[in-house]
Amino acid sequence: MIVKNVFKWLIIFLITATFGFAQEVGEVAVVPDDSTKDPGLKPGDLAPSWALMYAPGKFEFLKNWTVERDKKLRKFMSQPDRYPMVLSFFATWCKPCMKELP
Repeated sequence: MIVKNVFKWLIIFLITATFGFAQEVGEVAVVPDDSTKDPGLKPGDLAPSWALMYAPGKFEFLKNWTVERDKKLRKFMSQPDRYPMVLSFFATWCKPCMKELP
């Protein structure tokens, strides 16, 4: 008899909780306006003025580097050819990152 009572109250509680959690809160999610969206870079645009500090007081600027086929990674962008640049950041504590390190 007690088991049936406990089971009955458990079912009532679960149904009540389900309906309670399923109710709408009445809040509306705010969708950002597309007019304020950053358009990003277009093909042919220069790289942004972004820098990475590799030693105290020493910076490497993204706009100075690009890739040329069959040559090393470092080629100044002042030359006429422009290629996309892909940056990969690795962490020494990340096992998949360690496998990908050159």
